[in-house]
Amino acid sequence: MKKTTVPGATILLILAALSACVSSPPPAPEPAPAAPADPDVAALVRAGDVTALRDLGKGRALVNKPAANGDYPLHAAALRPEPEMAALLLDQGAEIDSRDAAGKTPLRRALEAGSLRTAELLAARGADIFAPDSSGVSPLDDALAKGPEPLAAIVKAGNIDRRGADGRTALHAAADRLLLPAVTYLLSLSPDLSVRDNGGRTALDCALLHPSRKESAQISRLFVLRGAVPGFGDFDWFILAARTGDWARPRFSEGDTVLHRAVRNNLKGFVEYFLDEKVPVDLKNAAGATSLHEAVRAGRYDIAELLLSRGANPNARDGFGNTALHIALPESGRREVMELLIRNKADPSLKDRSGNTPLHVAVQLGYGADTAPLFLDAGAFVDSANAEGDTPLALAVRKMRP
Repeated sequence: MKKTTVPGATILLILAALSACVSSPPPAPEPAPAAPADPDVAALVRAGDVTALRDLGKGRALVNKPAANGDYPLHAAALRPEPEMAALLLDQGAEIDSRDAAGKTPLRRALEAGSLRTAELLAARGADIFAPDSSGVSPLDDALAKGPEPLAAIVKAGNIDRRGADGRTALHAAADRLLLPAVTYLLSLSPDLSVRDNGGRTALDCALLHPSRKESAQISRLFVLRGAVPGFGDFDWFILAARTGDWARPRFSEGDTVLHRAVRNNLKGFVEYFLDEKVPVDLKNAAGATSLHEAVRAGRYDIAELLLSRGANPNARDGFGNTALHIALPESGRREVMELLIRNKADPSLKDRSGNTPLHVAVQLGYGADTAPLFLDAGAFVDSANAEGDTPLALAVRKMRP
């Protein structure tokens, strides 16, 4: 058979025709358009863009979406001095007590920023004034520490009796911290004074827990004048005296004044308060004892020091002629009290009705040997005889005999 030669050009044409018969791949699909990013609500708040906030499409979901740092949009709004942004977010469903990374609520952040109008709005809309942050500090704690103005922004008549987890109201907290201006403001809101915390204490009880402070007496008086009654302790005398309006006039059993009662009960803050209220420091009870006599008898060095600093007479005599140095002193702190009296011009040479000097008493009661030099250096006499003719020296010699 004769071979037929196919020209190269013909082969190329055939190949081109064959390739035209093969299907071409479908074109790649167009990428779907990207979903629009959610607006940064916190940025809108910081910019004050009210219109954009009102036009939010996802409303509640966006206003409760935290930023990378843990802040919610309402935290940003809380920093603004004007409350409109916070109100708008709340209207759109923002959680009022959302917590940032430190556990702080928007109300707490508003107080820290000094945005009191915004803080007032948040509290009025139900923000929890007792919500603690991660370190245990609440908005109420912050407000009490800052003074009456922040407190007045977040505590009103509508939430004055609201309680925290411990059962305490704002009034309990203020009274426990002895914050007189805060208590005065809170009492003006007509709170329920009978409310007890989880420990059974009223706000007045909280104030009375700190009797070494003058503010305890000042605050307790405000409560008593509004009809509050303490739940513990013997304070009937205080209630009676507070209601008379004259601290110096009332007399109690044994002729005691308010000063005598406060000294006996170791209420140093009350003693200071009564002295500030001009109760005469040397008033005597039925036995003729002054408050200084009682302070020395009980070994209350700090109260004796306070009384002396306010002009108490260290040589005042009771009905038996005893000065404070004649009083039998408790062993604990005895020397300190004697030194205090002598520094304040107590005279160890004075005699009681039996003719005894303080040195006679010291020998009779067996005070330490170091007592005699203390009295002698201050002017006592070893040869001063009492009504029975005994001198301190004779008594000392007699006590040493078997």
